[in-house]
Amino acid sequence: MPFRPWAALLIALFALTMSLGLALAASPVGPTYYGVQESALSQGNTSLTFGYSSQSPIPVTAALGWLYFINGSFSSQGFEGSVSVQLNVDLVSGNTSSPSGYYWAQAVAGVRELGGGRYAVRAWVNLWNFTGPEGYEPGLGQPLNFTVVLGSARLARSPQGPYLYSSAGWANVTSPFNLTLAVAAQGDYVAFYYGLNGSASLRPLLVVMLPQPVTMVIWQAEGMDAEFVVGGYAEGSEAIIGSWDALASLRYYLGPWSPPSPPGQWYCFPAMWPEGSQTAEGVSSAQGVAVRPDPSLWAFNETQGASGGQAMMATALVRAARGVAYASVWPTCANWTVTVEYYYGGSLVRQVLRPSPSGVASEAVPPDATYLNVTAVAWVGGFPAFENTSYYGSVPSSPPPLTLLLAGPLGYGLVLALASAAAALAVRVALRRVSLSSQS
Repeated sequence: MPFRPWAALLIALFALTMSLGLALAASPVGPTYYGVQESALSQGNTSLTFGYSSQSPIPVTAALGWLYFINGSFSSQGFEGSVSVQLNVDLVSGNTSSPSGYYWAQAVAGVRELGGGRYAVRAWVNLWNFTGPEGYEPGLGQPLNFTVVLGSARLARSPQGPYLYSSAGWANVTSPFNLTLAVAAQGDYVAFYYGLNGSASLRPLLVVMLPQPVTMVIWQAEGMDAEFVVGGYAEGSEAIIGSWDALASLRYYLGPWSPPSPPGQWYCFPAMWPEGSQTAEGVSSAQGVAVRPDPSLWAFNETQGASGGQAMMATALVRAARGVAYASVWPTCANWTVTVEYYYGGSLVRQVLRPSPSGVASEAVPPDATYLNVTAVAWVGGFPAFENTSYYGSVPSSPPPLTLLLAGPLGYGLVLALASAAAALAVRVALRRVSLSSQS
C-alpha cells in the first residue's frame, strides 16, 4: 500500500476539487486532514482565517481513526472480497523543517463480509522507510532497522521495496460494531493500536523502536496528510461498494505519552476533508462511498454512492455585549482558546480562556473599555488551524443574549447544581422511605 508519488500535486488541487463537489476516481475515501490554507474573510468587524502556512510541518503525537460500522455489502480484489480501513500518517526524523529521514506508518483493518450481518475483521500494521538517496522518495521502500518492544513483526517485501509488517488474527463480529485504529510516535518509539467494539478496548498491537527519534507530522507542502480511509484490500486494489452505512471520524493527540499505554485526550481536527491521497488502494468512483458531513457528531456519514463529498469546517461565533465578551465554538472537542483583549485605564488587559464543555467562553468587560478584540482559535500541533476575531472600538451597549447565560459556564454550573440537588433530594427521599418502612 505504498504512497502515491503524485500525492503532493493531488493535495495542491484537492481544495479546488472539493469546492466543486467533484470526486477523484479510485481515491481512498474517509476523513482526512491536510492542514492547508483554506480561506480568509473580512466582513464588518469580523476577520476569519481558516488554516495556516501550508509550507509548515505540523507536529502531533498520535492520530486516531474511529469507524462505527452499521452494515455493508462490498467486494474487492483482496482476500475473499475484503476491503481495508486504513489510518495512514507520516513520520520524520531530524529537524522537522528539514528532515533527515522519512517514514510512512499504516494501521489497517481488513473487513470481510460473512453474511447475515456478520463480518470478519483483521488488523495489521505496515511501516515504510521512504528515505531515499534524493531525500523524500514516497513509494520507494528502503531498508528499515527496528527493534520490537511489544508484539511481533518481520520485514516483508513488495514490488515497492521492504517494509515492516505485523498482523493479528481474524475476529468475527456482528454489525453494528466500532473499529478504532491509532498510531503514536514519541522519541524513537512508534506504537500501533487497535480496538474492536469500543474505544475502551483500544490495545497495543505493536510497539517498535527506530534507530533515531521521529515526529509525526502533517505537511501539505510535502504531500503528507493524516487520513482514515476506506479502500481495496491491498496491492492497489479497488473496492466495489454494493452498500455501506457507517460513521467515521479522525482525531489527534499532542502531548507526553508513555508506551505501551495508548495516549490520553484525543482532540478533533478543526477541519476534515472526505478523500485521502496517500495510499494506492481506493474505491470505485461509481460504486464507491459517498461522504456527507455530520457536524453534530463531528464525523462523516459514509454511504454507498459516487465517491467523494464535501469538507467539514469548524465554526466560531465571537461577540461582545454590555459588560461581557463571549465566544461559542464548534466542535467542542477541538483544542480551542478564546482571547479577550481591551484597554482599560490606559493599560492593556488580556485574558485567555478555555471554552466550557458546551463550547462557550465568556469574560466580564468594563463598560467603558476600548479597543476590544475577541478571538477564538482552534489549535493543531501548536499552529492556529482556525481563527475568528471580532473587534470593537468600544463595548456595545446591547444586552447579552439569554442563551449565553444558559450555555456558558454560569449556565453549565447551574445545570450541574440543579442535577446534584435533584440527586441529593432523591437520595434523601429514598433514605426516608427506608427509615419509614423499617419503623412500620
